[in-house]
Amino acid sequence: ISEREMIDTLKFLVIAFVILPLLPNTYIGPFHVFNPYQIWLMVVFISGISYAGYIAMKIIGPEMGLSVTGIMGGLVSSTAVVTAMAGRVKESESVLKAAVFASVVASSMMFFRILFEVMVINPSLLTLLLPPLFTMGILGISLGLTLLRTPHENVKSEVKLKNPFSLRPAFIFGALFMIILFISKAANNYMGNMGVYAAGIVSGVADVDAITVSMALLSKNNMISSYTAITTITLASISNTLVKLGIAFLLGTKNAIQSFTKVFEIL
Repeated sequence: ISEREMIDTLKFLVIAFVILPLLPNTYIGPFHVFNPYQIWLMVVFISGISYAGYIAMKIIGPEMGLSVTGIMGGLVSSTAVVTAMAGRVKESESVLKAAVFASVVASSMMFFRILFEVMVINPSLLTLLLPPLFTMGILGISLGLTLLRTPHENVKSEVKLKNPFSLRPAFIFGALFMIILFISKAANNYMGNMGVYAAGIVSGVADVDAITVSMALLSKNNMISSYTAITTITLASISNTLVKLGIAFLLGTKNAIQSFTKVFEIL
C-alpha cells in the first residue's frame, strides 16, 4: 500500500463518515431535485464501487493477464481498459485477441455495474431494465470468449488505473450528477420524454454512472416515469459503448479496429 493510496483511503473515510452525516436531507433549488445528502451519498456510493474494484485488482496483483484485467478493470473504469488495450495492440498485435477480449469484457461489466447501482437505489426499475442490460452484458462476454478459442499469450497488464477515490474526481462526479439531475428534470418538464432521452445520450458520452443514478433517483421520487428512466439508462449505456468503440478506432491498429468493430456492432 503506497502512501498516496493510504491518504486517499483516509479521504474516502472522511467524506463517507464525517461529511455525509452533516449534510441536510432536504430538497432545495429549482424543481426541488437537489438534496445535498442524497447527492453526496451517491458520490460515496459510486466511489465505493470503484474503490472495491481497485482493491480487487491490487489483491490479484499487477502480473495478471489481460483477460482478468477486463473483468476487474470493468468495475473501475471500462473506458480506461479499452484505452490501454488499444495502445497495447498498437505496440504488439500478438496480444490482439486477449486485448479485444479484455476490452469487450470490461465494457460488458459496465452493464452489470449499472444493474447493481439501480438495484441499490431503486429496485423497482429492475423488472424492465434487467432484460436488455443483462442480455447485452452476457452477449458481450460470450462474443469475447469466441476470440479465445485459439491459444494466446497471457501478457502482463499495463492498465493505469488511478486510485478510484481522490477529492477532485469526487467533486467532478458530484457536479456532473447535479447538472444531469437538473437538465433531466427540466427537459422532462419542457420537452417531455424526448428531452430526457437526448440528455441521457449526451450524458452517456462522458459518464454512465451519473445518468444512471440520476434516473434511478428521479424515478424513485416520482419526478419521471419508470419507463422514461429505464429507456434513458439503456440509451446512455449504448452511447457510452459507442464512445469506447470510437476510442478503439482512434488508438488501435487496423486489425484491432476490425475486431473491436465486429463485437461492438453486435452489442
